[in-house]
Amino acid sequence: MPYHLQRFLSLTTPSPSLPIPFETKEEFQEQLTEMKLERDTWKRRYQAAERENETLKGQLEQQEHTLFTQRQQIIKRDDLLLQKDALLRQDAKRKKRFMDSFSSSHSDSDDPTASRV
Repeated sequence: MPYHLQRFLSLTTPSPSLPIPFETKEEFQEQLTEMKLERDTWKRRYQAAERENETLKGQLEQQEHTLFTQRQQIIKRDDLLLQKDALLRQDAKRKKRFMDSFSSSHSDSDDPTASRV
């Protein structure tokens, strides 16, 4: 055949060796104890991370509530400022009309006190 025969790795790779069996029951118990300690350590780390996560979520919710309250206060203040500005504009117009009514009804030549001097 002109083509090379393909070799599959699974045919040439040896199968992984099985764990070495424990020599004694004590070795097995020691290994089991070590693994339980490691498992418990990881479990404590997980629980600590979960508590920290819950704490951070609570802090975030408090900050969001504070921001919401502050936004509501800002909106109320803006509304009050707009009302105040509208009232000031009305007052300025009223004052101008009042002043215009005085200036248009009496001139300096019609002033009765000016003739007495």
